[in-house]
Amino acid sequence: MKYLFPTIIGLCILISCGTEPSPVYILNTSVNGEGQIGYSVGDMEKIIISSGEEQFDKEESVYLTALPDSGWVFSSWGGDASGNDLTTTVTVDNEKFVRAVFNKIPNLKFEFNIHSSIPEDYETAIKDIISNLEITAPVNEYVGRYGQSITGVAVYSWLQDKVDYPYSNEIGRTEQCICGEVGGKLVMSLMQEEQWLEEWNMHRFALIAHEYFHVYQLSLSRDFMSSMWMVEGQAATIEALYLREFFNDSDYIENFFNNVDYTKAIEYIETYEEYESAYDSFGKYGDITIFMNLVLTKILQSNGLTEIASFKLVFNTFWMERNGNEDWKTDFITIFGLDVDTFYQALTQYIDDPLAVLPSNQLELSSFLELSK
Repeated sequence: MKYLFPTIIGLCILISCGTEPSPVYILNTSVNGEGQIGYSVGDMEKIIISSGEEQFDKEESVYLTALPDSGWVFSSWGGDASGNDLTTTVTVDNEKFVRAVFNKIPNLKFEFNIHSSIPEDYETAIKDIISNLEITAPVNEYVGRYGQSITGVAVYSWLQDKVDYPYSNEIGRTEQCICGEVGGKLVMSLMQEEQWLEEWNMHRFALIAHEYFHVYQLSLSRDFMSSMWMVEGQAATIEALYLREFFNDSDYIENFFNNVDYTKAIEYIETYEEYESAYDSFGKYGDITIFMNLVLTKILQSNGLTEIASFKLVFNTFWMERNGNEDWKTDFITIFGLDVDTFYQALTQYIDDPLAVLPSNQLELSSFLELSK
């Protein structure tokens, strides 16, 4: 017992001699609209916050970054921060409040220039399919790679058998494409021929979904596109899945897998990267582009993603994450975790049963084409 008193005294001295804690102040944050705020201090990794409060040492400089959700754009800082740059710095020398304001990006507006030569039922189909897809796969206004603002889509359609390129003064002698832009609007050309409007020919409906998906790609990637097999193969996949989901037509997508010489196509697979050489290869070896995109989703699933997550990564996120790098292969490896050459080599593992790469019947377009949150 004789050692107890000195021990207690020593402990008291140790406690009483402790360093005074540094004063701290609170940084309150809030968000208007849909987005988040990221912050970092010194060498600390960025932390995501949305609304609430964080404590910082007095005089701490906090680096803030506005992080808009998809379909939203950062507008401005408010409270004890100002300006409309995505980043700002706040010195916490007393209690501070910062607000980040995000505005919803308006949807692209579709205007229809349907020639009188088009049958009324097909005009209705054009408008109905685009209306469906505006809900299933929203497309927003965007600023393209050269700084041009794209605010809408001008849809042109006519029956070439009845009238010869009636809109040539406005959009040139275009046929079936997203053919550039005029006056801040993308041009969607849907030229038709009477043989394509036969009741049995589902391509007349598929064409609309195909070209709409090109608008979707452009709006997400801000005009930074990719290889031919990704751009066109994905649009062809979407047109086929649209017919399966909305017209109960499963044969259409399966027909893409017929008449393909898979061995030869894979041997010359790099020819499918560019439009001119790809169309030449279509005639020689067949259209392997849908197969390629679906194999990519299967590889991602074998790496642990769900079917929906794999489709979202390929058909949605890839375009959103295009960082302006002209070399699409760089973005490919960053987003999918494998390089293009390795992917090409993996295609051979799926050619014994090509139809096995088809998505499940439960997969719906809206489950992976909605804008990422």
